[in-house]
This record gives sequence, C-alpha cells and structure tokens, in this order.
Amino acid sequence: MNNYFINGNDFNSFLSSLIEKKTVIGPVAKKAKFVFARISSADKLRLDYDVTILPPKKEFFPPKQTLITFNTNEFKGCINPEEKILFGVHFYDIKGINMTDFLYTDNKKDNYYCANRDAATIVGSNIQNISERGFWDSVGAEKLLGKGDMLFLGSRSIAMERIHGAYVSDAEITRLVSHIRSQRAVSYTTIDDELLSKLPSINEKDDPLYCEIKKYLKGTEEISISQIQRHFRIGYNRSARIVEMLEYEGMVMPVQGGKLRKVIQQISNDQKE
Repeated sequence: MNNYFINGNDFNSFLSSLIEKKTVIGPVAKKAKFVFARISSADKLRLDYDVTILPPKKEFFPPKQTLITFNTNEFKGCINPEEKILFGVHFYDIKGINMTDFLYTDNKKDNYYCANRDAATIVGSNIQNISERGFWDSVGAEKLLGKGDMLFLGSRSIAMERIHGAYVSDAEITRLVSHIRSQRAVSYTTIDDELLSKLPSINEKDDPLYCEIKKYLKGTEEISISQIQRHFRIGYNRSARIVEMLEYEGMVMPVQGGKLRKVIQQISNDQKE
C-alpha cells in the first residue's frame, strides 16, 4: 500500500477535482445540524461536524430505488448503482459500515446492498469536534491491558482518564479467603447493617414527629417525601431525612424511579400469635 500526502493548501483543489469526476457525498450544514449530502463545491464540506442526523450508511439504503421491472411475460432486476465517494466519514461510522457489510454479504447476501457498496469509495477523516452526547473522546478502551486498568470518569471531570490497580484473579481471591478462614473464625455482616450503623439515628428526642410518622405509615400503603412534607407541614429536607431513615429501618421500600415508596407493613406480636 502506498501513502500519499496532500498539502493543506491543495486540499480544496483536490476535492474540487473529485467533485468534477465523481459524485461526492460528505457532511454539510443543515441549519444548526449536519447531514451527509451531495457536495457541489469544496467550500460546502464541513469536516468540523460532530454528528450527523443520519449516518453515512444511508447512502447504501436509498429511500427510493427501482429494484425490479415487469412486463407481460418477464421481469428483470435493475441493479445499476451510481459510483460515488463518501468523504469525511468518522471512524465509528466506518466500523458500522463494516458490520453492515458482514450482515449483508457473509451471512445473507443482499445483491442490491452489495452493488451500492461496491460502487462506493469511503474516505475517512479524524474527529475535530465531539458531540456532548457522544463518547468518541473515550475510544481506545479495547487497548487497555485488561489486568486491572480501566477508564474512569469522575463526577467533576470533563474527560476520561486511565487508572490502574492491582489485578487479583478469582483463584487468588479463593486462596486468600481460604487462608483467612484457616486463621480465625469468620464473622459476617450485611451491607445494610454496616450502612445503618453509620447513619445518625433519629428518635423522638431528635424529631418529635418521627414516632408520629411511623404511626401514620400503618394507615397507608405508599408514601413519598412530598406527601410527608404536605401532610405534616414540614420542610423538604426534614421530610427527606425522615423518609431516608424509615427506609434504612426497613419500614419503606427504596425509591424506584418517580414512583411512590411502598410501605412495608410490620407484623405485631399479637398478629404473630
């Protein structure tokens, strides 16, 4: 394979010569967004695009195409694709096209797709701008060592960073646990117990409404922070603190999306007997 380099000053003339000889499809501006469309002049090409409304593989699935013609006694296929150049395709779209090639060639061959694909030449480009919805800036994860390293995105970070920790295999974990168990008796604790022990407890002395709210639970099946707030006419933070403690004490279920919390009805000693 030969490598060719074009001087930046010659790029527009190179692209213009392509436009004169072939149909060139590339990213162009469409209001505040970008689309892959036919380029009439080099100055219309926007290689600074982030994402397009539809991916460039749409060129292999035209919305309108004559597939078969019929007459009285016979029919024939109409595979006659136009040669074109897809210019300025990002690497992830090229990967998507490769996967589509596998789908329509190696498994179940689609002659129409193959014809459109064979008539197209793809020219890739690097990514100049990254969409806020995209993850292109975190590519390269497949090159990680896989021995404890990973990509980490902190809550206050704008980009991922590579971190590396000690890698411990399952077999090593088993040997370590076996060694500890051979040295002494193992005591187990649950995560709920651990978290509950670290929470500041709420009692009637801390919040006189707490016991009253616990009694209120007996007459309802669902609650929410805002419901407690309205019913007892208290502030949101106070209501949220009480509901959080009710959850850790096992009186209400954890929150699920925007739904109300289910109340866990406690069985009294009289009911048990």
